[in-house]
Amino acid sequence: MDELVTILNEACVQLIPIFSAVALFLLIVFIVKMISLIKEVTKRVVQLEPTLRNVDISLEKMQVPLDTCVDLSHSVDKLHETGEKALKSAVDYTATQFANVKKQYDDKKQQKQENEIYEKEII
Repeated sequence: MDELVTILNEACVQLIPIFSAVALFLLIVFIVKMISLIKEVTKRVVQLEPTLRNVDISLEKMQVPLDTCVDLSHSVDKLHETGEKALKSAVDYTATQFANVKKQYDDKKQQKQENEIYEKEII
């Protein structure tokens, strides 16, 4: 049993530097690939800069019409609110006037009935 442990120890002492070298090599390859990727991304971003500048200029040009649309939308909202208030006032006024006319009609009808009853009593 002691011989097995001794043999494994000697094998590990020889293999650890080899595995360490392989791991170090893989780490270096990974870092090189990452640097290459970062350079490529930076290059693509630099290529996109003129396009982004053009988009920004186009958006600035569109800002004035968009502001006009917003102002128009607010005006339409105010017009709608005013129309709604006017219609509500007209409906309320009509209902009030209709109630007054109905009351006058009922009063005249009642007065006519009272006059008929009074005439019947006189006769």
